[in-house]
Amino acid sequence: SRPVQLLTFIYTGTCANHGATPIYALNDTVQPNLQSSIGASGPFTLAKTVPTSMEALRTGSYALVLRTSAADGNVDIFCGDMK
Repeated sequence: SRPVQLLTFIYTGTCANHGATPIYALNDTVQPNLQSSIGASGPFTLAKTVPTSMEALRTGSYALVLRTSAADGNVDIFCGDMK
């Protein structure tokens, strides 16, 4: 069987009421950890930057959503308000 693909997005608003379209998709880069100098564990490191600061995300009204891929039904399996 194939592994489940998980996608991560940042939306404006809250988990109870977020926008229809994400403002950021955090799904672009997967890098193998051949010899990690930053202490990462596991075979892969996921990396994505967005053009805003953590402070702006924490003080604004944003929600982080973890979703399955289209092949797995596009199901939201986690949402967390970024306060």
